[in-house]
Amino acid sequence: MHTAALLRDLAQLIPERDRLNPNVSRATVGWHLAHAFKVVFEVVKAIEQPKETSFRWTLNWSRMYVLTLAHIPRGSARSPKSVVPREDISEEYLHQLLHEAEEALVRLEALPKSAHWPHPYLGQMNQRMTRRFVYVHTRHHGKIVREVVGGGS
Repeated sequence: MHTAALLRDLAQLIPERDRLNPNVSRATVGWHLAHAFKVVFEVVKAIEQPKETSFRWTLNWSRMYVLTLAHIPRGSARSPKSVVPREDISEEYLHQLLHEAEEALVRLEALPKSAHWPHPYLGQMNQRMTRRFVYVHTRHHGKIVREVVGGGS
């Protein structure tokens, strides 16, 4: 499944935005959806910024783990303020963020392979790595949301 398909799948859960299961997460379904959508938009915004230096690959074990295994361990990192959703998460707000995320994905695909940005935990990421990260991150929050909605613990 591609990130765009994951976003469409998550959009079906917007009506569940107020659901909460503290055994799974302290955040509501709406928070996870808004965060996942915001990350797509903000990451693409970051990689679109012009850089003075060209991309240089460096070894980063965390990046290698996340991108290779397509897994983000739960509770392993704090979200930067730029991707923390606002307090009042309405359906309209989620649809707006979803639309911004979908548009950002289209822009990401059009970027040159040499485009890059510094992830706060995973280091420098080029366009290919960024596409993979956005997919893994969106899927990570999708799993949490499905667990909350499904009543898992």
